[in-house]
Amino acid sequence: MLYYLDIETYSQRAPDPAKDKIISIQFQPLCWEGAAGRLIILKEWESNEREIVKKFYRFLTSKGVWGFVPVGFSLTYEFAFLNAKFEKYLKSRIDFFGRPHIDLKHIIVMMNGGFKGAKLSHFSTKRANGNIIPLYYKKREYRKIEEYVKEEARAFSSLFSALGKMLKSIKPRFYRPLIRSGEGN
Repeated sequence: MLYYLDIETYSQRAPDPAKDKIISIQFQPLCWEGAAGRLIILKEWESNEREIVKKFYRFLTSKGVWGFVPVGFSLTYEFAFLNAKFEKYLKSRIDFFGRPHIDLKHIIVMMNGGFKGAKLSHFSTKRANGNIIPLYYKKREYRKIEEYVKEEARAFSSLFSALGKMLKSIKPRFYRPLIRSGEGN
C-alpha cells in the first residue's frame, strides 16, 4: 500500500541526522486519487523522540515491504533521519532504497527542466516554508506545526493525484506489453 511519508525536524544549524531531533513523523494511506485514509502525526512533544521513532518502526515493519511503500518529496532526507534514529534507539536500519518507494522530487525535477526551483511549493498548493518549523518548536507553538503538517499533506496529496492522472493519460503512448514467444500467434 502507498503511504505519504514526511517528517519535521528541529535543528539550530545545518541538518544533521545524527544530532538533530525528529519532532514529528507523519504518514497517510494514499491511492492514485489522493488521500485514502486519515493522516497520522506522531508528535515528539506529546511523548519523546524515542517513542515516536519506535512506534513508527513497529508500524513500518509490521506492514512488510509492499504493505508500506513510502511516497514523498525528497525522501532521501526522511530516510537518512529515520535510519539515524532507528540505529540510535533500536540498533537497526531499513534499506529504504532497496525497497519500493516513490519520490515525486524526481518527477518535479524533470517537469522543471532541472533542480533549481524544483520545490513542492512551486508545483502544489503548499504555501508555507518548512524553515519556520524550528521557530514554532522553540516557541512551543505545536498547534502551528500541526497546521503546517496538515496543509503540506493536503498539498502533496493533491499533487500526487494530479501527477497520477497525467501519467495514466500518457501511458497508452508508451506502454507495450511484453509478448512472450508462443503468445499472440
